Amino acid sequence: MNGNLIIKNASELVTCSGFKAKKGKEMAELHIIPDGAVVVKEGIIDAVGNTPEIEAKLEKSGSDLSGFDVIDAQNKAVLPGFVDSHTHFIFG
Repeated sequence: MNGNLIIKNASELVTCSGFKAKKGKEMAELHIIPDGAVVVKEGIIDAVGNTPEIEAKLEKSGSDLSGFDVIDAQNKAVLPGFVDSHTHFIFG
């Protein structure tokens, strides 16, 4: 993979809003996008939305899609940006 990625056709794309870590009750604030897509440019999430919207946005911007790896996530749930950062003392 080259750091540029498009994941499309996800049955559900689960996102949370904002740019900082959530804790407590904030963690329940999820947004579910049916037929979801996510665009990653140079390892950073650049756009999320439903697949037709994202494809139209990329086409309108004239993006050269040959520089992207494409994953068809049909019948899958995708959770971009979710990280399980916990550890156990024995592994620390």
